[in-house]
Amino acid sequence: MASRDAACDAPGRAWPRKGCGVAGKIRVVVVGVCATGKSLLVRALSEAGYDAHECAQEHSYVPAMWGQLCHPNILIYLDADISAVKRRISEAWSARDLREQRRRLRHARRHCDLHLHTDAISAEEVRGRVLRFIGRWAEAHGRDTLRQREVLE
Repeated sequence: MASRDAACDAPGRAWPRKGCGVAGKIRVVVVGVCATGKSLLVRALSEAGYDAHECAQEHSYVPAMWGQLCHPNILIYLDADISAVKRRISEAWSARDLREQRRRLRHARRHCDLHLHTDAISAEEVRGRVLRFIGRWAEAHGRDTLRQREVLE
């Protein structure tokens, strides 16, 4: 197994977190079912100075793709119920589609650091909750930058 920076691993995690992202920035990967706000969150995190990426795990048959390709320090899982997904993208979306995406995301859900339901909260509230979580994670792991500290205050 390749060596990795132990400070990048969440305490007690079974899944290895391989690396600390770009230029020492905290690498945050966002996964989840369609229409949960993944793109909006990644954009907001990037603007806040994080190395943030969306992983299209919900479309992949490779269960651990999120870890093999993205190597996150923090894995965020966004979820929504069928009524929220239909409201956001299409009434044609079915419960079967949602079940299949959740099946494909099962590995990521088991290994995520934060599982957040976005059904009844705004994109701004999702951003705020995630930034607070990242701030606590960074503090626990001795990882803080001036830019990230400014965003959290």
